[in-house]
Amino acid sequence: MNTADSLNIKAMLAEVRQLRSQAEIAAALKVDARTIRRWESGDCEPPSYLEHALRQILPPALPFGSDEPDFTFIDLFAGIGGIRRAFESIGGRCVFTSEWDSYAQKTYAENYHRDQHPLNGDITQVHATDVPNHDVLLVSFPCQPFSIA
Repeated sequence: MNTADSLNIKAMLAEVRQLRSQAEIAAALKVDARTIRRWESGDCEPPSYLEHALRQILPPALPFGSDEPDFTFIDLFAGIGGIRRAFESIGGRCVFTSEWDSYAQKTYAENYHRDQHPLNGDITQVHATDVPNHDVLLVSFPCQPFSIA
């Protein structure tokens, strides 16, 4: 990791600490609170994944870096949101979601409770004009053991 990346991560961690305790951050990242303390004091360098991990546990309205995503996408037949996680990890932002299964919707809602958009049900009930502009269309294939198709 280069020095600029390290400084960016440390600045982000300092911002996060204004909102969360070391213990809360440690619990969310599944590390020991002493690890957070070592990152903050400079005793050891934070790992490169930390920037992305911090973004995942915080509200999207916090001003870290650019508010503009690298690209936007919609998540159709979303299931519990597995493919979404991969596309967010490379800089995308989900702007629309559709999943018809009520159990999958509940899990998806728990995984992505920070969303700024509603979780739509059956895509056949959504009018095309209600789907926002986007760069990428994600369409998950059905989980064969559970699909009724």
